Amino acid sequence: MLDNTGKLVFQWLEQIDANTGLPTGLRKPNDPADADYVPPTWNYEACPLPYVWVPIDGYCEAASFYCAPGYTLSADEKHCNKTGTATAVAPATPYKTVGVSNDQFWSNYAYLYSLGTYTPTGGGSASYIGYMDNFWTNVNATATDGPMNRCGLWVDNNNDGNADVVTGKWMGFVATLDVPADETVFVGISAGAAARIFLTNADGTNQTVVSYSSSTLYREWRIFEVQLRAGKNLVQMEGYNGVSTPMLFAAEIYRNTASDFYTLTGAEMNVVWSSVNFRGQNFQTGEGGYSCPAGYALDYNNGSPVCRQILADPVKQHNSGKIVYRNRKRTLRGVDDGYVEPNIQGEGEGPYFPPATDTVTCPIN
Repeated sequence: MLDNTGKLVFQWLEQIDANTGLPTGLRKPNDPADADYVPPTWNYEACPLPYVWVPIDGYCEAASFYCAPGYTLSADEKHCNKTGTATAVAPATPYKTVGVSNDQFWSNYAYLYSLGTYTPTGGGSASYIGYMDNFWTNVNATATDGPMNRCGLWVDNNNDGNADVVTGKWMGFVATLDVPADETVFVGISAGAAARIFLTNADGTNQTVVSYSSSTLYREWRIFEVQLRAGKNLVQMEGYNGVSTPMLFAAEIYRNTASDFYTLTGAEMNVVWSSVNFRGQNFQTGEGGYSCPAGYALDYNNGSPVCRQILADPVKQHNSGKIVYRNRKRTLRGVDDGYVEPNIQGEGEGPYFPPATDTVTCPIN
């Protein structure tokens, strides 16, 4: 038997009365040599192609999840963690801060990096935001506009109200964010010469979000989207100053969506943490801050600092003995035609493939 090509072929032509629109009863073969010839037309409804759908991207259905000994399964069953604490060692000489401002902190734009658009070394593709909004920028090169003037600070150990020239040292703060479910926030940061962000949560301790340098960093407000996990998140933000740059560290955290940066003014943003609130206080991390053992991260803990360690291990599962298919593909005469869609019941063009018993691929354990 031949397969359909998808084209509808007309064997006969029927005469229609031009006045009544009704058939006259006459008909003739649909001959290609006839001036009235009607060629074949594509009609997939009348002549469906012989597609065959195939389930793909199978995985073993879980009967339950569990962790390796010593690890605890999270409430959402996405993480296995082992936690520990250690004493945070206070600095011999705390580094006190003072607010800084400088007309050198001029900028025409802020730089927005969504998840997946930046690398751990600060490369990537940024969107430019905030032109003429002095919450984000300082187009007139004043000592008042822009984020660096708004929340910038640096060391003032001699208490003269001016930033001390302290270079070649990392210094910063930790924001502790407890969230009930996975979410993202945006971290804005700047410094004299280099900046970095570390993250500790259910994914592990001291993950490097980004660490980068720039000769003009003191006038660059870079905003990075950061993935938080359900539970405790320690966001450690630090800056570093060079010998020929203004003394500066500044950071803020925004709990907003990416679209908010285009639809809201800076004053309307939901700022949940800002270095402006730490002017006159001591740096928490780095030089002049608390220190932790290797593999631990500082939790400032509302003024009672403690070092925390969160170890992560892959979640394990007990198989049900069934295989589940994420997607399905379409084939034509045994060849993939390139169309793939999610294997969701009641959606898409193809048939739903339910979980199938396959104890060879997915042995019950």
